[in-house]
Amino acid sequence: LYTMTQPYMLKFLNKGIDNSFRGRLKVIKDFSYTISTKQMRVPNSGIIDIGNGRYRYLTERECLRLMGFDDSDINKLEDAHPRRKNCTSSKLYKQAGNSIVVDILMAIIKEIHRMEVEDASK
Repeated sequence: LYTMTQPYMLKFLNKGIDNSFRGRLKVIKDFSYTISTKQMRVPNSGIIDIGNGRYRYLTERECLRLMGFDDSDINKLEDAHPRRKNCTSSKLYKQAGNSIVVDILMAIIKEIHRMEVEDASK
């Protein structure tokens, strides 16, 4: 389901021409790139080399995990937005792509709270 099958992308990747497809197709090595809302058409976050000239997309779960969601929250999202048989869930990709990394958001909120508490004590 997640294996890349588009001949034009595979041809580009397997010829060893830079690891980008018009700047949007990168092979994930050490880190993932920005997750977009259209992961299956324009995989901005990158693709995974599975060997023998084959590649796969990140799953919806992998994208949501990269955004800091835990598995229990992902399970709830999957229950709320069930995918059709043999199809990926564009709704879950969109949720990951429209999100902010949970840990980063929590750090920002804690810093704002710390600053407000500090100001209140002055």
